[in-house]
Amino acid sequence: MGLDEADSSKYMRDNRGEKKNVRSRHALAVPVCIALAVMTVLLIPLPEARLDAQEPLADYVALYSKGDYANAYEAIRKRLLAIYDTRVENRRVPTDFITAKKLEERVNINDLFRNRVAEGFFIERNIELYTLHLDAARCLFRLERLDESLNHYGQSLRFKELEPEKDDVILLEIADVYKKRGDNGAYARALEAAYSLNPRNHEYSLRLGTALYRTAEKKRAIFHLERYLQWKGDRVEDPGLYLMIGNLNEDIGRYLETVRYYREYLAAKPGDGYIHFALGHLAFTRTGDFNLARRSFDRALELLPEGEIFRRSKAYEYTADMAMKDLDFEKAIRLFGETIVFQDRIKKLLEEKDREIEKLSSDIRGVKTSLMKKPDFDTYNQYEFFLEEESRLRLERRERLYSYSKLNAGRVRWNIAECSERLGRLDDAMRYYRECIAFDYNSSRARDRIVKIQLKISRGY
Repeated sequence: MGLDEADSSKYMRDNRGEKKNVRSRHALAVPVCIALAVMTVLLIPLPEARLDAQEPLADYVALYSKGDYANAYEAIRKRLLAIYDTRVENRRVPTDFITAKKLEERVNINDLFRNRVAEGFFIERNIELYTLHLDAARCLFRLERLDESLNHYGQSLRFKELEPEKDDVILLEIADVYKKRGDNGAYARALEAAYSLNPRNHEYSLRLGTALYRTAEKKRAIFHLERYLQWKGDRVEDPGLYLMIGNLNEDIGRYLETVRYYREYLAAKPGDGYIHFALGHLAFTRTGDFNLARRSFDRALELLPEGEIFRRSKAYEYTADMAMKDLDFEKAIRLFGETIVFQDRIKKLLEEKDREIEKLSSDIRGVKTSLMKKPDFDTYNQYEFFLEEESRLRLERRERLYSYSKLNAGRVRWNIAECSERLGRLDDAMRYYRECIAFDYNSSRARDRIVKIQLKISRGY
């Protein structure tokens, strides 16, 4: 009995020890399983993470090449967001959860201001971010989201230093964005930057000269256009460049250079009567080359259309002035007479326009009277149409009246009167002096000349 009790107690002790070991093993197994599960979760990436990080890089180039710029940009945007979510070096830790008292203790504004350090614009060299921002800018440009495109172009330049004769293409693309926005000043500045990176590309000079043509930078425009022409030599496709340089030189008072470039243009396009007239006017009024002026005006009269009343009349007038200075009074009278023919044509057109306006005004009064008696929608529309038509006719009349005033009707008749007096045709001279009085041109002098001519006739010499 005593033995059985001893064995029983020993068995109970062994059983309790074994249960304790089992419990300890179970207690150790639980944390190990948890740790393995956590490691498995951390080591295996989620499918969504792989999609955001890898798939856009593989797909957006194909989408861009197909012309699907919207989806290509969306893929680039997802990749940029994934990258920037991991870049926390230059991001500020939020401090909203800190109380105002602790924030005052931790931040000293004066120390921050004193110890500030200037950082360079190019923060780092990161080809991936540079490429992503550049391609995003190109997608947005084709989607006509121009402001966002400029933003991405600027971001791309933060991650790469510009290389001469290579990265000027980026600045050219930026210039195209500004051009599409209508910002001509920024367009020219971007082209200047591209030209400074790659002066060997003479196409930049062509685009710069064209961009600066209508600005105040006349000399810079001349420099770039002349540089482009020197590079092209005899292979110039557009003769209009000679005309542009000639106009620019005229704007800054280089009239001999203007004559040279006008001649270069006319050598390529001899049938342009308008430029022949411009060259003759320049030679007559600026350089004093009367032989060139005569040849140019004669050629202009051959080429200008008959409806070009103003230029044809002025060509005769200038040629007559040169004949008068050469004391060829017969030729001067004949050419001044041709000018009067054109003046009479414009005067006739003015009279016709006055008759049209008077008739339309009468119709307007009639329609308005009808509207006052009986309001009607259709009649009101007709009334509005008549008013617009009257405004158009009055504008055309003002333009023709301005052209007529530029033909110098009074001066032409004064010159004919002087030439007639020189040739001894006193009756003709008095007639044209009277016309000068009618046009209110040198009226007092014309009366004096008429009195003197009458004295000559009465005295017989």
